[in-house]
Amino acid sequence: MDVLKCLLAAREEKSPQVQALLTCLDDPSFNLQVCICSVGGVGSTQLSNFLTRAGISCNLLTDQDGVRHVNRPPSQLGPGTCLLYLFGDPLAAVASHYRRNQAYHQALKTSGNPALDESTFPQTFQEYVSRGKDLFGLQQHLHHWLHTPTQCDILFVRYERMFDLPVAAALFSHICKSPGASALHKSEQQIQAMAAEFSSLRQQRASRVSAEQRQAMYVQLAAEVDALPAIFVRGKECHIVPLVAGSSGNNGSK
Repeated sequence: MDVLKCLLAAREEKSPQVQALLTCLDDPSFNLQVCICSVGGVGSTQLSNFLTRAGISCNLLTDQDGVRHVNRPPSQLGPGTCLLYLFGDPLAAVASHYRRNQAYHQALKTSGNPALDESTFPQTFQEYVSRGKDLFGLQQHLHHWLHTPTQCDILFVRYERMFDLPVAAALFSHICKSPGASALHKSEQQIQAMAAEFSSLRQQRASRVSAEQRQAMYVQLAAEVDALPAIFVRGKECHIVPLVAGSSGNNGSK
């Protein structure tokens, strides 16, 4: 890619097509092996760090590229990039943002609403639940990712199930066999070893949600999340193909 970029940049006269290609090559998301997106609070940092240690390139943890929490699939990715969407328990994700003092700034990203007013934004998780308004835009976020046609397939993985060995094995198998990562030549034995190591990293959530809070907010969204498979490929035309037989997303977290 760097050689191609240098050759194109050296041209004295650049057609609109060449200029468009140069713009793509300058985009940090163009040459990624994996692009991870989510609403946050669902293990994206942990997975990204694990993949990076395994030599698989991911989008920036700092979200300086603006891709990590975008509320719909990106319109442009590099050839061969595996697009991965992590989803999970919506209230637990919000509780995680409040626990880490990131709630308002995260809501700006996930809702796609730059007009959110920090002065009136709920200051605590309980206040957020009591208000009962989806300021993070979590329902719209999931629906956009499920139902927006794309130029590539999207791998969906539920956070609460991705440490299950069969789910982890399907996750890393899909990633390592995608065009962008196939050059790493990971053997089936190496993929299974990655899955076993990742499964051993499972931890209990630090953020707690009470039964009363669950009854007050995101009841329908939580039911939709629970009805989804734990890991599946969402095709370009939005059809769903589960990767692990009989794996519903419901993990008994309620």
